[in-house]
Amino acid sequence: YGKGWSSRGLTQRPDLNLLSGSPSLQTRLLRAKKACLLLEDHLAEDVKLLKIPQLASLCDYVIVATATSKPHLDALENYLRRELKDMGLAASKPVEGRKSDSWRVLDGGFMVIHMMIGASRTRYNLESLWSISKTIPFHKKTTIRRHVRPSK
Repeated sequence: YGKGWSSRGLTQRPDLNLLSGSPSLQTRLLRAKKACLLLEDHLAEDVKLLKIPQLASLCDYVIVATATSKPHLDALENYLRRELKDMGLAASKPVEGRKSDSWRVLDGGFMVIHMMIGASRTRYNLESLWSISKTIPFHKKTTIRRHVRPSK
């Protein structure tokens, strides 16, 4: 969407302004990683961040995450929509799959976020569609060390 337009409905994007240019590649990566961390913070499972080659897609990143239930899927969608808006990446409306109990898609401009129930994720296996993509690590998780008193 390098010219400032979303693929859905040609909606003007504030983060991809025609006059200021699109965000840098580093900014895009940082925002995509933040979206992944937000999903993990809200207990999404098996979150994957995929870098899509330019020739293969209109977006730079695809994020795939698993929700544990329909209410969890709803909560993830609502939370992520608010957070994307706060990042200046207002997700286009309507959300794809809004009536689906098993799959939602948010268009964040340079990133597309797929949130699915486990059975749908297994069935559709989206990661295999982008087999030429590169998985990007994004985890902030560190090993929790407990203070252990030295033995005497």
